[in-house]
Amino acid sequence: MPQSTSELELQHLWEQCLNRIRGYLDAAAIETINRAYAFATHAHAGQMRKSGRPYIVHPVHVTITLAELRQDYQTLCAGLLHDTLEDCAVTQADLRQQFGDEVTVLVEGVTNLGRMYFGTRAQAENLRKLFLAMAKDSRVVFIKLADRLHNMQTVQFLSESAQKRMALETQDIFAPLAHRLGLWSIKWQLHDLAFATLEPAMFNQIQRLVVDTRDSREAHIKLLIDKIKQRLEPLGVSYRITGRPKHMYSIYQKLKRRDMDYTRLHDVLGLRIIVNTIPECYTILGHAHELFKPIPGRFKDYIAVPKPNLYQSLHTSVVDHRGVPIEIQIRTERMHQIAEYGLAAHWHYKLKDSPEKIPQPQASTPFLQELVDYNEHTPVNQDNADQFLDHIKLDLLVDEVMVFTPTGDVIALPQQSTPLDFAYKIHTDVGHTCIGAKVNDCIVPLRYELQHGDRVEIMTQSNSKPKKDWLSIVQTEQARYRIRQWFRRHEPEPTVVADDTEPVVAKPREPHTSERSVSETPRILLSGHRSIEFRLAQCCVPKPGDPIVGYPTIAHGLAIHRRNCRMIQQLSEDQHARLLSAKWESDQPWIYLNNP
Repeated sequence: MPQSTSELELQHLWEQCLNRIRGYLDAAAIETINRAYAFATHAHAGQMRKSGRPYIVHPVHVTITLAELRQDYQTLCAGLLHDTLEDCAVTQADLRQQFGDEVTVLVEGVTNLGRMYFGTRAQAENLRKLFLAMAKDSRVVFIKLADRLHNMQTVQFLSESAQKRMALETQDIFAPLAHRLGLWSIKWQLHDLAFATLEPAMFNQIQRLVVDTRDSREAHIKLLIDKIKQRLEPLGVSYRITGRPKHMYSIYQKLKRRDMDYTRLHDVLGLRIIVNTIPECYTILGHAHELFKPIPGRFKDYIAVPKPNLYQSLHTSVVDHRGVPIEIQIRTERMHQIAEYGLAAHWHYKLKDSPEKIPQPQASTPFLQELVDYNEHTPVNQDNADQFLDHIKLDLLVDEVMVFTPTGDVIALPQQSTPLDFAYKIHTDVGHTCIGAKVNDCIVPLRYELQHGDRVEIMTQSNSKPKKDWLSIVQTEQARYRIRQWFRRHEPEPTVVADDTEPVVAKPREPHTSERSVSETPRILLSGHRSIEFRLAQCCVPKPGDPIVGYPTIAHGLAIHRRNCRMIQQLSEDQHARLLSAKWESDQPWIYLNNP
């Protein structure tokens, strides 16, 4: 009987998967993977995706992505089987009997993560489970990221609301997570797919502009490559040089920083030079700076100081003979593989003689260890779900600056961090007793924004204590939590919830004695809305006089943020449309009862 079109298509897809696997796994491992494919095909028989294609297509695509990351055969088997426990009549005993404990544990790990729901306590709890699973065995998260990548590639078959929810999750959680694990190839695909879903008009506009200017850009890049080759050929150095592709989301971020000036789209040119050794990286950097004029302040040495996700490269920005800025990256072949595939490539290189036996990755990086520490001591509940999400999104899933202690140790902090954040990162007591800071031997304000490579020294005094205005200075949730914790212990205050018409004061417990005090907290007026309960957002802690906006949340009503709050700046266009105008209104002092 002739094969159907879908069967032929699936056969071709599986052969594509095997071609990737054959490049690095032995025959015994491939035979086990073939068995997993047959098992998954039988388990999903008759099931269809919303696209109308056989369900087995999805786990095969997931496995292709994992093979591109050169994952071990247990992870590839788990990728093929990752939906069998949840969606098929398959038990853990069945998997254990057929494929052993290790594959079964990986499939269970992916199954137990469940689905995530954006903006709710459920999302916080699921994220907590995700990071704990990642700390125990990061292969679970590689499977989850590969799963999310294919789901985003087929997101158009979902309802519009489901598309938006999944894209927001991807933009806020999964793409930054891929970034922190160093999975560049997955990160940018996730960003572009989410961008195309959330802002299709802007995505299409940038895509058209990129296509329209492609010929001139490629001609310009070829000219630059020829000039560099002429300079490097006499050196006898083995190298390869390519134009570095810019992704749609990356271009969009650049244009936003340039007030959406589309005439400057040429300012997205990038070159990548890959050599064999580290000394050759610095040699070529010197020649690049002689050939083109370097832009001051735009050089980063991630070889001497690698990023926490193991990323290494030299980054420099120069101006060519036409005055056009060009970004150049210089790295070794090994660094390039790690830049593309992160921790996965690192493990492969460590055991390249026997890649089929890559060990289980543990929480060996500062990022993973911080997740473990935070999760162990911070159970998620109704009261701290928002705080947990803030910590994940603002502290752990953003890009970092790396600064030095006076003894030369490297400390990684989120961008826009201050010396106070640094102090609390070192130790809680260092933060509490901070009286000032020096950066590169110069005294700076505590609000100073730390830059990559700064050397930071914290000045302390034993009898000093935290100030309340520090809550508006620190940028990390870790530091903010420590400061609030100190005030809860030493200066407890009543909880106040208000709306736009009358102040509402939380009822204190019945005291043995009471005393009256005056609090001069103004009301907040919300444009076009009345009797809406709100809370002051803990991520920015707005104070009377600060420009503010209101943002509706599902779990906790309206949150009042500073207009320049990072959470507000990171909102998508659709989310910005939900913001409510808000302002402070001076009023007579209100009377509160203090708890004893």
